Amino acid sequence: AIIPEYSVFTNNSSSIKFCNLEEAYFYNNKATLEVYQGNPINLNYSIKDISTLGRIILPDYYIGINTMTLKINGQKYKRVDDVRFETGDLCFSVHISTEQYLYIQLPAYWTDLITQGSIIEVSYLLSSGSEGRIGKNILTRIEQIATMDINMVQIKSNTAAEGGYDPETVDEMRISVPRQARTMN
Repeated sequence: AIIPEYSVFTNNSSSIKFCNLEEAYFYNNKATLEVYQGNPINLNYSIKDISTLGRIILPDYYIGINTMTLKINGQKYKRVDDVRFETGDLCFSVHISTEQYLYIQLPAYWTDLITQGSIIEVSYLLSSGSEGRIGKNILTRIEQIATMDINMVQIKSNTAAEGGYDPETVDEMRISVPRQARTMN
């Protein structure tokens, strides 16, 4: 059996949701998978939503950047730190503007790849930041798995969640970036 990507796992009150980003396979009645905190968001864009600079504005701020995927006409792009320093690969990067909104930056050659009628799909998890940290054995329910009866599946054991932080605001970045540059990170 397969647990497809974006299956939802919760605590008993369904207040904290976690999703897997890759499908997992059962082996000896056990499936081990990584889950990330957040509510799944799926957005569709068209060429008219891309600025002349190759930017797609995102409607949310508390995005788990490491959970973001971009597909154009079914082909998956790789997320990198900055598209300006990448060559050849289909890639994108995520940045914050001085007006405090997040955007996807496409490579300079995006006009060669995206034409009228192209299907642009963006998926990510909308995170709760530090509120999404949970201890061991909190995830007890499987809320949604599209391919099987969830009553037949149980969570036997789990480990404590790691990470989970609130992203810096633009004002906090103005203070921390010069410090990181001076101290070489």
